[in-house]
Amino acid sequence: MVSVILIAVFSIAVMTAITSGTAASADNRARITAAGLAQRELDYAAERITGSPNGANQLLDPAVNPAVNPNLPASMDTGHAVYAFGVDGQRYKVVRTASTYITEVNSPCDPSGSATQTAKGTLVTVTVSWEGASAGTRPHVASKVFPPHRNAPSALSPGQSQISVFVKGEDHSGAGPIQGVQVEVTGPQVLTGPQITNAAGCAVFTVVPASPTGSDYTVTLLGYQGGSSFVYPNGQVNPSQPAPVQPGANTSVKFEDYNEAASLTVVVPNAPESVQFVQARPLFALGGTARQASLVGGVATFTGLAPGDYSIDIGGVSKATVTLVPGPNPSKEVSL
Repeated sequence: MVSVILIAVFSIAVMTAITSGTAASADNRARITAAGLAQRELDYAAERITGSPNGANQLLDPAVNPAVNPNLPASMDTGHAVYAFGVDGQRYKVVRTASTYITEVNSPCDPSGSATQTAKGTLVTVTVSWEGASAGTRPHVASKVFPPHRNAPSALSPGQSQISVFVKGEDHSGAGPIQGVQVEVTGPQVLTGPQITNAAGCAVFTVVPASPTGSDYTVTLLGYQGGSSFVYPNGQVNPSQPAPVQPGANTSVKFEDYNEAASLTVVVPNAPESVQFVQARPLFALGGTARQASLVGGVATFTGLAPGDYSIDIGGVSKATVTLVPGPNPSKEVSL
C-alpha cells in the first residue's frame, strides 16, 4: 500500500515537472518572438521620428498614445481584439507608448561639445505580452530614446528666435570656455539687459525678429565681471560681431580668442633724453596696432595687451622680442 502511494506521488511530481517545464519552454519561445515584435515596433517609431520633423509629435498625440497593436499588417490580423498578432499558433499584444524625454545635446554655442543645452527627445517603450502566459511571467519590454529631428519644431514660441553666444579663450589658469563675461545683444527690440556667460562659456538670448524675413542684431562683449582685464586679439576690449537672425532659428556667435590681457614693463637703463617713448609692436598674425608708452625714469609700462609675441621698439629700432602670456607679465629689461 505504501509503495502504491509513493508511486502515485512520484507520478504527480513527474507530471508537474513536465507540465512546468513545457510551460516555461513555451514562455521562452514566446519571449523570443516578443523581442522581435518589440524591435519591429521600435523600427517603425524610428522611421517615423527620423523621417519627419513632426514625427515625434504624431507619436505623442494623446489620440494615438498609447497605441495598441499599431502597424498591424492585415495578413496578421486574425480577428482577435486583444492578442491580434498570430505567430506560429501563438497570439501577442503589442502596446507602444511615447513620452517626452529631456536629454542633453551639444549646444550651438560650442559645436565641440563643451557646452550643452536642454533638448526634448522622445522615449518610446514597447510592451509585448502573449496569450496563455504562465502565472508570474512578465511581458517583454523594450525602450529607446530618440533625439529630436534636426528640423523638428523649436520649443520657442511662434516668431521667437535664439542667439547663442560662446566665449572661449585663455586666462592665467589655462585655455577653455570663459565664465563671467558680460554679453550684450542689441537690435530692433529692447532686451532686458546683458547676460553673463556660464561655466560652459555660453549665454543664450531669446529675441523676436521684427521682420518675417529676419532681423540683424549685434553681439558685444562688455567685459569680464571678475575684475581682470580681457581683450580680443585685435586689441579690442569690447569686441562685437553681427548676428543675422531668422524667425524660429538659432544663430550661433563665437568669440574664440577673448584672452586675459597681459601687462609689460620695459626697463631702459641709461636712456638718452631723446628717447621719450617705447613701442610694443605685435608680431605675426596677432593683429591690433602698435602700442606706445611714455618712458618715465627709464621705465615704460604697458597694460591691456593681447597675449602673444611683440617687438620692443626704441627710437624706431627693434631692440628685443617678448612673448606675453595672459595675466601680469614680468618686467622686460632692454639695454640701449
